[in-house]
Amino acid sequence: MLRNIPACISPDLMHALMSMGHGDEIVLADADFPAATNSKRLIRADGLDVGTLRTSKRQLLRTIRRHASRGNKRQEVPLLQMQEVL
Repeated sequence: MLRNIPACISPDLMHALMSMGHGDEIVLADADFPAATNSKRLIRADGLDVGTLRTSKRQLLRTIRRHASRGNKRQEVPLLQMQEVL
């Protein structure tokens, strides 16, 4: 069971975040960004502002970090290595 996952993180967004690998990028943008013409995959979050999504993504990463630290200390969690570009 998944716990402490922010409600605004949709299943599609969760899948995209968890599937990210080296060199992958994600853009959290407002409605004025031409995402349909600039992206290979588009996940809409209608009704949510970028700040809310950013805060929820951070909360999700903290949850994953806590969960990973309970097990093997040497376990790699690639999602935690994501760099935020402002």
